[in-house]
Amino acid sequence: MRLRFRRAPRLATAAALFLALITLLGFVASPASLFEMLAQFRPQLAAASVVLILAALLAQRRLAAVIALAAFLANLAPLAPYLNLAAVARPASGPAFRVLTLNLHGDPRTAEKFRALVAAQNPDIILLTELPWSLDAFLGELAAAYPNQIVDRRRHSGFDVALFTRWNVKARNVDRSVSLQVPVLSTELCDPSGEAGSCLTLIGLHAARPFGLGADVQAAQFALARRLADAAKTPILLVGDLNMTPWAPSFHQLVKTLSLSDSAAGHPLTGTWFARNPLLGLPIDHILAGPGIKVLDYHVGADVGSDHFPVIASLALGAYN
Repeated sequence: MRLRFRRAPRLATAAALFLALITLLGFVASPASLFEMLAQFRPQLAAASVVLILAALLAQRRLAAVIALAAFLANLAPLAPYLNLAAVARPASGPAFRVLTLNLHGDPRTAEKFRALVAAQNPDIILLTELPWSLDAFLGELAAAYPNQIVDRRRHSGFDVALFTRWNVKARNVDRSVSLQVPVLSTELCDPSGEAGSCLTLIGLHAARPFGLGADVQAAQFALARRLADAAKTPILLVGDLNMTPWAPSFHQLVKTLSLSDSAAGHPLTGTWFARNPLLGLPIDHILAGPGIKVLDYHVGADVGSDHFPVIASLALGAYN
């Protein structure tokens, strides 16, 4: 028993140093690198830092406590824009609309809850990924309420995307040049009200997983999204399961290159994947708005049965920075 107590201070110091190393590697990691995965887990690393601070203090290891505190502050800094607990909806000064995106995880049991979600949120634009094949009848019902749609499904792909909207579809494209399995959808949508400046370019995708060969595929998808955005003549909206958190280097590079605003910023930090467990949930589903689109409100919707939660944002078109 005494031997265990003697080891405790050393273990606290070693754990604090290991946590500091993981934190540092996440910051210096380049986009699409192996170490970028470490940056995805900032909330979990921050929580682990708090535990280590307490453990180091109990073990009377001040240096370990200081190291753990430094790791906590470093991991907390990228989370700061997402820690607002009292976000207030902003007034619209242009045509307002609502966007909903959800990864259905290929689960047909989501139909009833998803139907209720759509009825409650009444979005103008819906982007879905991982649609179950057995939901064909329901998707037909959805198409009746959202007559303009882009659905290009491949039987063996879990990364397909489908768009349903009340807005007019002016141009459409489902690009599978990166891989047949991971398309990038792009379309120009116009508000049926016909007001001047009421069009946008929506780019939707389900990004590949950011590890192994998937990291290169994901990087190629984002490169394609950037090219599509560069060619667009209207404000950009990037939507979907991007398989990365807002504090990942790839995310930072993407939003910086395209001057995108994260609709989740300024709102309470909420996971969208594995969100049933607050300690494990990560926000990897996104609605990102380019110049010319203002974020009015944002929230993560209720559980519909998928391993992802829906993301809903209220937006407005106009001359915004």
